[in-house]
Amino acid sequence: MLKTNDLKMKKILLLVVLLSSIGAYWYFEAKGKHSTEISATSKVEVVNAEEFSKMIEAGEVLLVDVRTPKEFQEGTLEGAVNINFYDADFETKIKALETEKPLYLFCRSGGRSNKAAHQLSKLSFTKIYDMKGGVNAWGAAGKSFVQPE
Repeated sequence: MLKTNDLKMKKILLLVVLLSSIGAYWYFEAKGKHSTEISATSKVEVVNAEEFSKMIEAGEVLLVDVRTPKEFQEGTLEGAVNINFYDADFETKIKALETEKPLYLFCRSGGRSNKAAHQLSKLSFTKIYDMKGGVNAWGAAGKSFVQPE
């Protein structure tokens, strides 16, 4: 039979191992998230519609609407090209753009452009800007749309 002290020591040892495991998990989980955020977002900046508007008015930019062609035909931002995020060759089409210029992305509500921005942050673009809220926010800010040619 086990002595009472041996049983207490085993319980304490089990508790120490359990707490150490939980602590290690939290540490590595947090470290993994932190390093992913830094590398994925270092080139990506999310800006609101007002800032986005000022930035694209300030100079020659690569303005990309990542919505579907049907959505694009309903109205887009002046000067935007349509590269559908859902197309199998999306990344190939984006890679064909000039990487020296900042890339400005938008979609309907910000979800697709955010995914696209983080996916493309691994490419050689100097900077990627993602419009928070997409064309929904653009319209709410009183900005105009154009019909694509």
